[in-house]
Amino acid sequence: VCSSDLRKSFARLVMARRKPTKIGHYRLVREIGHGGMGTVYEAEHERVKSRVAVKVLHPEYSKDPQIVARFRQEPMAANLTRHPGITHVLESDVLPDGTPYLVMEFLDGQSLRQRLRKAKGGLPQLQVIRFGRQIADALSAAHAKKIIHRDIKPENIMLRPDGLVKVLDFGLAKLANNPQSAIHNPQLTEPGMVMGTASYMSPEQGMGEDTVDKHSDIYSLGVMVYQMLVNEMPYAAETPMGVILKHINDPIPHISDIDDELPPSVD
Repeated sequence: VCSSDLRKSFARLVMARRKPTKIGHYRLVREIGHGGMGTVYEAEHERVKSRVAVKVLHPEYSKDPQIVARFRQEPMAANLTRHPGITHVLESDVLPDGTPYLVMEFLDGQSLRQRLRKAKGGLPQLQVIRFGRQIADALSAAHAKKIIHRDIKPENIMLRPDGLVKVLDFGLAKLANNPQSAIHNPQLTEPGMVMGTASYMSPEQGMGEDTVDKHSDIYSLGVMVYQMLVNEMPYAAETPMGVILKHINDPIPHISDIDDELPPSVD
């Protein structure tokens, strides 16, 4: 284990022992998510008692200008769409120690990743179509504003109990063909820089091309729909780079090879 990994692990351990109980005007109720970049809490406004989600960047990343810039661009990218299928960010600020945080609408339900983990096989076909249509509609609204998500995957899809599907986490988003955009930063989208998650990454994204556009999100959605139908990935390899190379070089697989009972239109 390299020394930087040890430092990050130690920092997380320290934070785990002194978790905050209040951020701004919000009282933290419980931790609801913990990822590589940050921690998400359910919280309640002290006065109006509204429920929100507070996303706090891990302290060890608060001194990294690129990571902080990506974290702060998320509300701008998400809020530009004003679409009900995209999570709205209410506030962006920093803690006294300089650690940035976001206040977002609170979502009851579970992530698509959690739903797939509980499924023995694929999800019901009509349910997959219903989910896919809602995600596609939200992405269409983002693309209409020239926003490319670049990290469509089950962890970033929230399924509410009322049937509404929400797209989360625009931290890797870019605004296509608009250098004057508020969320455009050339240092964060350098040619050759691979951004995203290997299993859902389009070939052009995997090659680090700087011309990634809405079609890359559509490709990622296609991979996710494939997974929802059969609970398997179209490509598998021992390493993330191996998966990326298969997306680039291998033929597109037919889902009917796994489930020959699916209608040809779905295939």
